[in-house]
Amino acid sequence: MKKLLLLGLLLLALVAAHAQFATSQAPGQVTPGPGNDAGLLYASSFGQWNVQQGNTGQFSWSSPTFCTVAADGIPLVPVFAVGTPVLIKDQVPANSEIVSPTAVTIGGSLCSITVSPVNKHNTFVLQSGTAGLQEAINYAHALPYMVILTSDWTRLGGTTAMITAAKGSTSVSILDERASCLVAYSWTGSAYVEDANFCSGGGSSFMVYVNGVLVSSSVTQIYMNGSPL
Repeated sequence: MKKLLLLGLLLLALVAAHAQFATSQAPGQVTPGPGNDAGLLYASSFGQWNVQQGNTGQFSWSSPTFCTVAADGIPLVPVFAVGTPVLIKDQVPANSEIVSPTAVTIGGSLCSITVSPVNKHNTFVLQSGTAGLQEAINYAHALPYMVILTSDWTRLGGTTAMITAAKGSTSVSILDERASCLVAYSWTGSAYVEDANFCSGGGSSFMVYVNGVLVSSSVTQIYMNGSPL
């Protein structure tokens, strides 16, 4: 319990530190970067890619480069993966839909995905079906990383349902910063579930929840290595 509390409030300190380096932007505008910031993977940076419809078929391309995108300079080769949701953003908005590839083929001179759309599509682009969340998890390759979800992720279409439907590993955790309460998720082996919830208790105190249960409503100071954070 103490270890989890320390970890959670350390994350609060990290978030505050990163905020100091934010670039100027118009309110409500989604901006790129960072993709990988010292082991913190910002999902919104992995969700701002576009792949044009295929040039040798609706979902096939004449070169693997068509299936390669970048997350703030990080190449995702390929961006497609079996089971990773893809948004077919149709020129006719009502025909847009999310599909999951059942096969991804990459060769020396081709790239293709196998999907089963419900709607008819003529002109469209392909985008992330999870606003970058699953792409960030895939990038981690089951190595120790934390995926960060911010308001920009929400602006790209990210939802809590996407968190609980994501496929991951015990090495890849998720921190949801979309609201005043920071919510930590971990992988159980079949799904991401809420581990802890850190909420402002007013003034300088914090309320701490673990598995949805309030364990403290008056945490005022956290120490690390004997020093206050």
